[in-house]
Amino acid sequence: MTSLRRPLIALLVLLAGAFAPLAAFAHSAEVEGIKIGHAWAPPTSGENAAVYMPIVNDRSDAVTLVSATTPVAESVVLRKGTGDDAQVYDALKLSPGQPVSLAEWAVHLWLQGIDRELQAGDRFPLTLTFEPGGAVELEIIVEDSPGH
Repeated sequence: MTSLRRPLIALLVLLAGAFAPLAAFAHSAEVEGIKIGHAWAPPTSGENAAVYMPIVNDRSDAVTLVSATTPVAESVVLRKGTGDDAQVYDALKLSPGQPVSLAEWAVHLWLQGIDRELQAGDRFPLTLTFEPGGAVELEIIVEDSPGH
């Protein structure tokens, strides 16, 4: 029995290492006390798409969302509103303990120049960068409405 235990432990360690990168690519995430909830995007057939999510800064100091990137779009901006009336922001300050909803009616992420039509069930990576705090990669799920 002891002779089987070592190979089994080695196999488990290898499997854990193989799946560790998947844990870093999450639908919800936390980085340095910044908690990001259910991240999702509605389906779209155009060249642009919105991404929504709740964020809470559980740190004792303010942090700023300074950028977002994804391989499925040419650029990502923070915006509020629609069409020609939309306002674009360089960054979003998150005060300690104050939840923020990146939502249709509020500031949200706007993907410009997406490389394909987004359909319900699609998934794609998106990286958020906070200062201070660092970067976190999320998995965005395309859904007709929030929740699976």
